[in-house]
Amino acid sequence: MDFVLNSLYKTAKNTNDLETSGVLVHQVDTDTAGNTPWISQQRSDRLVASLMGPYIPHDIAFGRQGGFVLNPGLMQQIQLNYKCSWADDSHLKLSPILCPSGASASCQPGCFAPGQDDWCESMVKGKMELTTCAFKREELSSMIGAQTQAAESPYHADRHFPVPVTHQIIFDKKMWSLLPELISAFFFFADGQPDQTHQIQDMHKKFLDRYHLGSSSLPLLALDFRNSRAPFKDMTQYPPPPPPPGRPAFPPIFPFPLPPPSSPSPPPSPWSPPPPSKIDLLVQRYANGHATDKIEHAGILIHQFDFTGAAEAPWYPPPGVDRMSSTLTSARMPKLFNPTRGGFLVDPVIGDKIMFCSWAEDGGTANRNCPGNMAAWNCLPGCWEGSPVWCNAEQNWNCPFQPSRLKEMCERHEEIGHGYTELVLSGRAWRQHLPYTIEAVFYLAKSTAQDVSTAKNVHAGLIAKYGLSAVEVPLVRFDPNNKKRAFTLVKTDNPKGRVR
Repeated sequence: MDFVLNSLYKTAKNTNDLETSGVLVHQVDTDTAGNTPWISQQRSDRLVASLMGPYIPHDIAFGRQGGFVLNPGLMQQIQLNYKCSWADDSHLKLSPILCPSGASASCQPGCFAPGQDDWCESMVKGKMELTTCAFKREELSSMIGAQTQAAESPYHADRHFPVPVTHQIIFDKKMWSLLPELISAFFFFADGQPDQTHQIQDMHKKFLDRYHLGSSSLPLLALDFRNSRAPFKDMTQYPPPPPPPGRPAFPPIFPFPLPPPSSPSPPPSPWSPPPPSKIDLLVQRYANGHATDKIEHAGILIHQFDFTGAAEAPWYPPPGVDRMSSTLTSARMPKLFNPTRGGFLVDPVIGDKIMFCSWAEDGGTANRNCPGNMAAWNCLPGCWEGSPVWCNAEQNWNCPFQPSRLKEMCERHEEIGHGYTELVLSGRAWRQHLPYTIEAVFYLAKSTAQDVSTAKNVHAGLIAKYGLSAVEVPLVRFDPNNKKRAFTLVKTDNPKGRVR
C-alpha cells in the first residue's frame, strides 16, 4: 500500500479531478472523536478530508495528528459524494455551516447555508478573499491555487502574525456508509509527538478488531513530508510466517516411484550492468544540464557555506532566516559564488518545490528584505517588495524569474555569458524538509585545507545528527571545470554512519 500511495503522491497534479490530484486523508481530532472516530463521526453531517501532493503546502489541520487514508479504489463513490472545498479551514473553527433539516438544494453542510451565496466565483477575487469562501466541485484546482497563494503569504489581511493555511474538502455524510472499505490505511506523522503516534497505533488496532481485519489488508503507515520521493512508509507489525511443514517421522513402508527427470536448467540470462551510483547520477546531471524548467535536468543546485545557520549546524537555518541563496551550475554554467568554499548539494525535487524565484546573475538578494524577515502578500524575500516585479519580454535584466520560468532564466544567463545564477529558496521550507533537503556535502577542487576540513566536519555532524549513512548523504569533491567527471566520492572514516 505504501508503494501505491507514494506513486499517487509523486504523480499528483493540480487539476479539477480528485483521482489525479493526490492522496486523500482524514485527520482525526481525538479531542472530539476519541480513539474510535469511525463510530462518533458516523453521526456527523459530513466528512472532511485534505489532499496531499508535492505541489500542495504541507500546513494541514490539527497539526501533526494522524488519521486514515481514503481508499483510492473507491474513487468513483468518493467523487459522487464530493460537495465543495475551502482554501482555509478557519470557517470550520469559527462558524461551522450547519443545515437543521439536513442536506438539500438550498443548504449543504460545510459548504453553504440557506440564503447565502458564498461561492468563490461570486466574490471579489482579491489576495485573501479566496480563503473565506467555498469552491464548487469543479473548482478544485482554483482552491489549491488560492491555498498556495495564502500559504506563501503568511500574513493575513486582518492578522499581524503568521498562521498556517490549510485546505478542507467536504464530502457528504454518506461516505461513512462505505466503512470499512472506505479506509485503506491508518497513518501517523514521523515527526509527531510519541503520544500522537500511540493514539493512532491504538486506533488502528481497534479498527482491525472491530471489523475482523488482518494487518496485511489495512496497514499502518508513517508519513514524512521531508521525504518528497516516498513520504509514506509501511510500519505495520505483520505476524511471522507459518513454519515450513515438517518431514514425516518415519519413511514410507512402500517405496514411491521415482519422479520424472527434471528438465535442463535454462541458460543464464545475459549480463546487465548495475544501476548507476549516486555519484554517477551527479556526474551525468552536471554534464548534461541544459535550459529547462526542472532543476533535476538543468544541472546541480548548490548552497555554499555562508553560515546562515549556527556554526556547528550550518545545515539548519534558524527560524529568523527567511531565505537560502543557492546557485544552479552545470557544464554549461560552471561559475560559482565562491571559488574555494564548500557547501551542500540541494535535492533537485525539493529545490523545485521551495524556490521563491531565480536570477540570471547575482541578484543582490542580501539587500532584498521583507519586514519581520518573512514572506507576505506584498513582499517575497530576495525577490521583490511592494508588488510583484518579474522579468518579461520587455525587461529581462536586474529582475527575478518566477519558479515556473527556470528555463528562461537559464537561457538569459547563457546570453549574459558571465557570472553565476542565483536561486532563492524558502528558509522555512528548507528547515521543514531536512534532512532530505540535502543530497550531499561537497568541497571544491580549489578548496583550501581549511575549507576541506570544514566540509568534512559538517558532513560528519550532519549524518550523526540525523542518523544517516555516508551512502545516503555522501561527501564529494566537486571540480566545476571537469565537464566529464565533475564529482568524485570522498571516503570517510565512518561510511555507514548510524543506521536509522
